Amino acid sequence: MSESCGTPSMGSPRSCIQPGAESRRSPRRHLAPSRSRGHVLNRGECGARSAPATIALDPTRPATGTSMERATDLQRAQEALAAGQHKSALREGWRAVGVGLRQRDSATINATLEIALMVAAASEGKVHGDAEMLAIYCRNCLDSTGRVIESQSILDRLSFRRKSSRRQCPDCAEEIAAEARLCRFCGYRFDSV
Repeated sequence: MSESCGTPSMGSPRSCIQPGAESRRSPRRHLAPSRSRGHVLNRGECGARSAPATIALDPTRPATGTSMERATDLQRAQEALAAGQHKSALREGWRAVGVGLRQRDSATINATLEIALMVAAASEGKVHGDAEMLAIYCRNCLDSTGRVIESQSILDRLSFRRKSSRRQCPDCAEEIAAEARLCRFCGYRFDSV
């Protein structure tokens, strides 16, 4: 029960405030406990049943990886490049190549590669280095025929280290050199290889 009007305060926060009292006090807030982690939120704020805030960070962008989104990312990158905004062109290029990889679209990756090369030719310093990095990434995403590579991880293709020939010991399951005749961990002797 509210003290000012004798009615339960189930309505809006200002329903029980007497006329003229609004200017003397700050508006009342009815607090309702949230269901997550015991935080108290005001009514109308994000609660347990509201949608996650990460769904629509940019209202002009579609939320899924559709062909419309790829075209939008490429168009934005090309428009930014034409306007001389190299950082924006690279940012949109990274988005476009990410969507192109998910959709296995080599045309998108090739177009992004061209944008990255143009930005690298027209810029200096950090932006030039970032453009070269995007170009290298795009080249590593495509094989020699221009198709999207079907690898598990693009990071494996970017690393310069070659996997050494190792094998697993059948006794202790440790990784040892493939040429080893004796496991250095448990002493297991391998047959002639």
